[in-house]
Amino acid sequence: MGSPELTLSTGAIKAPTGGAIPPEIAAAVAGQKPVAARQAAPRNRRPVPSPERTAALHQQQHDEHAAEEQGTQSDPADVVKPREDIETIELKLPDGRDVVFGPPAGVSLTARVAILMAGQPPSDALDLIARCCISVRSIDGQKPPPITSRVDVQKVANLLGDNSLDVLAYVLSEYWPAVKLKELQIVKKNLRGP
Repeated sequence: MGSPELTLSTGAIKAPTGGAIPPEIAAAVAGQKPVAARQAAPRNRRPVPSPERTAALHQQQHDEHAAEEQGTQSDPADVVKPREDIETIELKLPDGRDVVFGPPAGVSLTARVAILMAGQPPSDALDLIARCCISVRSIDGQKPPPITSRVDVQKVANLLGDNSLDVLAYVLSEYWPAVKLKELQIVKKNLRGP
């Protein structure tokens, strides 16, 4: 037994069983062009620009790019502000505790975190949590436990709590951000010879 098919006539659509077809389906099918007519219809294609027009567009893009480069050289937003030499910041955490916070002086925080997380897959979240915990100098006037392992990082993180860690992560990125390439002064470029 074959599959049922719709019969399309010039005026009405009939179901193979002779029953009526819902009006919305009949209207949708009746409004379509036959497949052959749809395939034969010409496509709307964009006209190909003349060589003169192409050259003019390229020149316009070149001029806009040159204007952007000139504008960015004197743009005051690109001027790098000098970094503040901040030792610590005292702040009140969301739960009301007072914290003295700042990366330890004379210690490579990157190396210390790398040593703590040795053997672990790289994780930006763990790196940030470790940096925050190491940078806590005191909580309500008391020094936190010294951090010598991942377990100690977890103890300080539990002592602080999630909301406090979020605040400290923001403070760390705001007042001790990573160095940006714009901040570096290139004294001399040594180019490779031919």
